[in-house]
Amino acid sequence: MKVEKHVAIVGFNVCAAVFVSLSAYGIFSYMSWDQALSPSALSSLLYAVGIAASIAGICYFGIQMDRRRFEESKKR
Repeated sequence: MKVEKHVAIVGFNVCAAVFVSLSAYGIFSYMSWDQALSPSALSSLLYAVGIAASIAGICYFGIQMDRRRFEESKKR
């Protein structure tokens, strides 16, 4: 599926922001000493799925950006 360049840039930025925010949340919740908020198996699974989806989005939109840049450089 071909994606326009500006859509690829926005998609990449959104996926990167989601990945960074989920990673920061995971690190801060791991460093928390409050054991009363231990995550359930379902929330851990959803957290892992969110991280995997954001990594897949970063890869997909990154490849699309590279393809659009290559097409633009061939036209010149």
